[in-house]
Amino acid sequence: MPTVEEAGRVFTDPTAYADDERFHLACALLRSDAPVHRVEVEGFNPFWAITKHADVMEIERQHELWLNEPRPILGPAVSDEQQRQMNMTIRTLISIDAPDHPLMRAITADWFLPKSLSRLDDRIAELAKRYVDLMAELGGPAVHSGVVTRGLPGVGGRYTAEQVAARQWNDQLTYLFKLSNEEIIDGGKGGNATRHLNHSCNPNCEAVEEYDDAGRLELRFQTLVPVEAGDELFIDYGLTADDGSSPADYPCRCGAENCRGTMLDLGPEAEPHPGLVAR
Repeated sequence: MPTVEEAGRVFTDPTAYADDERFHLACALLRSDAPVHRVEVEGFNPFWAITKHADVMEIERQHELWLNEPRPILGPAVSDEQQRQMNMTIRTLISIDAPDHPLMRAITADWFLPKSLSRLDDRIAELAKRYVDLMAELGGPAVHSGVVTRGLPGVGGRYTAEQVAARQWNDQLTYLFKLSNEEIIDGGKGGNATRHLNHSCNPNCEAVEEYDDAGRLELRFQTLVPVEAGDELFIDYGLTADDGSSPADYPCRCGAENCRGTMLDLGPEAEPHPGLVAR
């Protein structure tokens, strides 16, 4: 039987969410011995775990006292700090407070009434079957070469080159990707987790451009080789430095045999940059 402190850690351990027995045992212990428990785990900002249904509902009814913002989602402290520095407030219906929440809820409330949702039953069943069958066809929890994942949508974060030059950027936290039509996507504004793909001079993914149904150019990432579930995904950043910076200013230490020593794009015929090859 875990201790109360150990039970509280399940909320910060991703593996616990895949272990129903462990997760439910921990929650049962918390409901019994510490239904309002302060969790303090290294790497996370402290938070309260509320495990009794009656307490959860009481909190839900006191929306003026218990707020969603500015931290509606549990994540590592480093993510909290990145979002704070980049002012990346999550603005979904379940993540915002009054006065915005009731106004936005009024717009969509009718969509989620039982009679409205029932019209989607057949479509939901169709989509669920399609993608479960696809996963089974692909052979289980693996990602295979050629699978495409959407990346860096431009909602609220597309700029021209002139706009980029005029903005003040945090040099440590920018996720800019230039498209062939000269538009620049800022993955820090509405982007998804693909903005965190790391660089490698020997990548297993590449960025591709496609036009959506509205004729808008968008960015996707696709695998170059078969990868297994849990493998880290990499792309070649191929950075450009308009200010004439040296490749030494953007060192690469990916460790690949063909590492060119810098994350800058040196061109297809370039030799590794002297003194910067990863050791």
